[in-house]
Amino acid sequence: MKNLSIVLAAIMVMITAPAFAQTIDGDWSITAGQYAGKAVPKPDLDAMSLKVNRNQFDAKSGDSMSKGMITSQSRSRPPQLVFKIDSGDDAGREVKAIYELKGAILKIAFSQTEEFPQNFTSTSDNKVLVLTYKNNDPASAARGRGPRGKNIPSLPEPEIHGLGG
Repeated sequence: MKNLSIVLAAIMVMITAPAFAQTIDGDWSITAGQYAGKAVPKPDLDAMSLKVNRNQFDAKSGDSMSKGMITSQSRSRPPQLVFKIDSGDDAGREVKAIYELKGAILKIAFSQTEEFPQNFTSTSDNKVLVLTYKNNDPASAARGRGPRGKNIPSLPEPEIHGLGG
């Protein structure tokens, strides 16, 4: 019975903490977006970009530029990000988000409240901003692979309790 507990615990760790996670480091352009349940117009999308280098980000939206730090919790499902804005129109603000990374495609759902978004759906009620990005240099993201996307500091991870035995 003790061996079964060890095997189950190992499976839980493998499910909740993948050995290698792709980093979100890179120069990202936006390919699609929704806000309050409506598509973001293409000219607005074209005026936006995101650059991430380790735990630093630069976000451009038209003539506005925001800079700051990112922390992550990659074990959460979906993984979470907190953008701490140091400069720009929203300086001093923290924005909570969830993300999904598949190769060179990054999807981020940004909350307009103090809570993390529950999913990647934008409605008129939740006013979540969902942006889909394409990495302008996908080879750089592949080079950044490492344990738990080590380039971004982690938020405190949830505790994993033993399965008994």
